[in-house]
Amino acid sequence: MAFVEQGRLQPLLFGTYRLQQVALAQLDFKGKAHFGKLVVVA
Repeated sequence: MAFVEQGRLQPLLFGTYRLQQVALAQLDFKGKAHFGKLVVVA
């Protein structure tokens, strides 16, 4: 947990999508062409 608290370990993000883009996020997820996390924000 110390690595996270020190900022030395961070998640790998593929992309951030607005809620209106959730269909695009789903296509990217289903296409399995992403490497990392997909984040949907309101």
